[in-house]
Amino acid sequence: MSEKELGRIAVMARVQSGDLKLMDGARLMGVGYRQAKRIHRDYREQGAAGLKHGNAGEISHNARGKNGKRFCRWCESTTAAG
Repeated sequence: MSEKELGRIAVMARVQSGDLKLMDGARLMGVGYRQAKRIHRDYREQGAAGLKHGNAGEISHNARGKNGKRFCRWCESTTAAG
């Protein structure tokens, strides 16, 4: 997890325990109140895993293989760059 995600976990733990209000947590995370509500919902439902970015661990859409050719995510092979 990134430092940003780890920071959000710490803030959401404080919000969950009642030590911090959601609005104050939003300010600490640098997001708006509505986004903080979404983050809190994901934290409540899924725990720390809910705050991990959804594309983490995936192959980039423009990744290239060792031979310099593009890697096709859908066909699991390399194709000519272009």
